Amino acid sequence: KIAYKEAWETKFWIKLCLKSESLPNPENLLDQLESIIKLLGKIISSTRR
Repeated sequence: KIAYKEAWETKFWIKLCLKSESLPNPENLLDQLESIIKLLGKIISSTRR
């Protein structure tokens, strides 16, 4: 659960970087993070059963 929450927080910061003109564009990181969040969500839901 902690990793899942941390991934969502990381997503927030990456989206903030996307809006900044002075920081590099982390578009690729956002795509990878989406996959990680989905994977963690599936792991959490399967362990609750």
